[in-house]
Amino acid sequence: MEGFTITLAQVTPAVMDVEKNMKRALSLLDDCAKSGSSLLVLPELYLSGYEVKEAISTDIGVERLKKDVSKALNIIAEKTRDSGCDILISYPFFENRVKRPYIALEYFSGGKGLALHRKINLCNYAQYTEHLTFSQGDKITVAEAPCCRAGMLICEDLWHMTNAIFAAKLGAEVIFYPSAATVLDRSDGAKCFSNWKKLTQGTAFSQTSYVVCCNQAASHASLYFGGSHVVDPNGDIMVKLPLYEETVVDVKIDLNYLREIRKMRPLLRNERFEVYKKYIM
Repeated sequence: MEGFTITLAQVTPAVMDVEKNMKRALSLLDDCAKSGSSLLVLPELYLSGYEVKEAISTDIGVERLKKDVSKALNIIAEKTRDSGCDILISYPFFENRVKRPYIALEYFSGGKGLALHRKINLCNYAQYTEHLTFSQGDKITVAEAPCCRAGMLICEDLWHMTNAIFAAKLGAEVIFYPSAATVLDRSDGAKCFSNWKKLTQGTAFSQTSYVVCCNQAASHASLYFGGSHVVDPNGDIMVKLPLYEETVVDVKIDLNYLREIRKMRPLLRNERFEVYKKYIM
């Protein structure tokens, strides 16, 4: 595929209302089918909402959430077959023998899951305490999707450049970062977005890849600052969504342009990873 359209959904999930969030995702997939979009991208922990710590503090809460999430994912997977549109959706993933869930991101296409990413870098500073609630993942994930090779990372993973470097090494053409980034005061939104922009533009330029950041919109629970955006392989911002507000937009991804940039600036081809082996403990 030389080019395709993604739907960037900067929305506010209902906390611990998996069924409601599922129904909205299904509706958005219907809209994608009508518009010809190939992929729906949703924010971090969309299916459950980000604030799950209290709900999973008991065995009953864990079992209920596991059941609700499993049921919803089966329905969403089937919808990707019926609609013809893929989905990137994030949720708490409970794995056998692991005490805490992972913050997961799964790629569904044609009725099945193609790839599952577990968030590598948990945020343990400022207002975030993810390390007290979730488990750390330990693998870079790239989905061989119908539309592209999709690098799958989550929020804080963006702040650690090594993740993007190895996603690109594994073939990623588009690197996705669903997020749930907040500010403590509404006046801080523009400054926080500026920091994210430095990271996404630097990542896109240095890895000659598209970068897609999809953040939550503000809710009554937290000031998610929005500012979702897409950066092209030359480091230029293609689309920027407003701060705080719910917004859904379609964005065209041009893989021919990506190949032109990689031919002009063959950074990935010229990497010398063997040099760095001696520095890895």
